[in-house]
Amino acid sequence: MPQTPPDLPLRGPAEEAPAAPRPPGQPVDGGGKAGAGPSSPARPYGLDWVATVPPTIALCREHYGADSAIVFGWVLGAHRVGAALVAYLGGLARDAFGTYDPVRYASGALCAVAALTAVVVRGKRRATA
Repeated sequence: MPQTPPDLPLRGPAEEAPAAPRPPGQPVDGGGKAGAGPSSPARPYGLDWVATVPPTIALCREHYGADSAIVFGWVLGAHRVGAALVAYLGGLARDAFGTYDPVRYASGALCAVAALTAVVVRGKRRATA
């Protein structure tokens, strides 16, 4: 019976060998199947961009005219910085609490505040028009 070097662990029948590295160009999504396409969470996120970017550009044009491209660039940059900050803080919260629940509740509360703010602003616009 051949001997195994002491630094190499023996593998029993229930243990699997580590997965082979993914070839370049093969998507991580879809169970490793090439051409599986975007994951289900990515689809609504893409639709979110389609639904929010054109109205944001239109608002920038309406309020800032010729400078709208510059303003939109600043809005997009601020959005990216905010997204990075929130992702980092969400990770800190996950480490501190062991769950993402506080992040979800805070996100829901911020959405409610944004919705109420939109209703108040819309009400003031109608009153002054």
